Amino acid sequence: GTGGDGNEEEGMGGAGEARASLAEVKAAMSTERATLEARLRRVAERSVTHVHELGNIADLAHQRLEQWLRARYHGECGAAAALAEEVRIAVDEARELEQDLALEEEDLVVLEDERAVPSNPPMPPAPPVEPAPAPGVFSGAQFLGLCAALAEAAPSGVMTAAACGAVVASCGADGGGAGVPVAFAVAPAPILAAAARLFEVPGSPYVEWRSLVASLLAAMYPALLAATAAELASAAAQLAAPAAAGKRIFAAARKLWFLPATSPDQVNISALVMQGLAEAFGGPGEGGDAPVDATMMAMHLCVSATAEAGVGKALEVATLLAAVVGAGGGDPVAMATATALGPMSAAAIELLGAKDLEGKSAEVPALAAAAAEGGGIGGDAGASPLLGAAVGKWFGRYLVKDAYAVVRV
Repeated sequence: GTGGDGNEEEGMGGAGEARASLAEVKAAMSTERATLEARLRRVAERSVTHVHELGNIADLAHQRLEQWLRARYHGECGAAAALAEEVRIAVDEARELEQDLALEEEDLVVLEDERAVPSNPPMPPAPPVEPAPAPGVFSGAQFLGLCAALAEAAPSGVMTAAACGAVVASCGADGGGAGVPVAFAVAPAPILAAAARLFEVPGSPYVEWRSLVASLLAAMYPALLAATAAELASAAAQLAAPAAAGKRIFAAARKLWFLPATSPDQVNISALVMQGLAEAFGGPGEGGDAPVDATMMAMHLCVSATAEAGVGKALEVATLLAAVVGAGGGDPVAMATATALGPMSAAAIELLGAKDLEGKSAEVPALAAAAAEGGGIGGDAGASPLLGAAVGKWFGRYLVKDAYAVVRV
């Protein structure tokens, strides 16, 4: 009995301890909960306080920004108004603003070291002006335009007198080009055709327009008439390489001896003339790569005041050029043939032969007989027989003719 009572007491003691521990845990949890709630309450209060403080700071910043913007706006408007007033006063007084005026933020700044109106720049140099030629004489630009037009109209070198006159008239009527001398520009079509007929090949309806070009060039530079055969042959030899390279290279090559030098304030007339010769004696086709026949050019430039002198000079030039290329120069027949037919294209020779109204063809036997009768191939003694009825028509290009004398009447 005693032992059982002891066990019951021990059990009751353990239950009491468990209840005491549970109560302690509950009390501790209540304390922690109260502490947490207090902390959370304090955090919330502080957060609300910070939000209110931030709102106050933002309101203050907005007020200050508003004041700054208002002051900046009034300052910039004042500067702009001052600038407008300065300009208005200058306009009313009709005076220039001598210094630059600048708006820098809220200030109107007068840049005293910089002038608003710079000094007047110097006048640009006057464009080069080609000296006015004598009445009836072509200028360099007019010569170039006519040569290009004739070469385009008749690449063979021969055309009817009416067609040649029409080309001259078209050059005069071209408002965008250099035109032609006044006498040629106002001449009617029949008069221009009559002027072109001076260069007509006898016994045919065609004119050799390259002879017209040579006579016009002689009118521009009379020194050409006094040129010697040696000078002409030398020029042809020196221009042979540029001529083979094409029109563009030929036009930029060493100018002919009778062309004048020009100063920087003048039009380069020599270059215009060289371009005209390139067009007149160059091959057909556009661009600057077509070759130029320097020999044909030299032969046409043998024009002289008399037919005998011109033919004699041409015979000598043909002889000298033949010697340069190693073809020999002692055969009278070959030299006479070169003088008569060499300056013309194959198409021109064929056309003239087909339209030979008199039936006097330039056959080699006739040329040989004419050369033999003259007793030589050079000088006036050998030139005179070549102007006979049989073959003389092939040498008319060597007599300079005055086209201006026809159109000015």
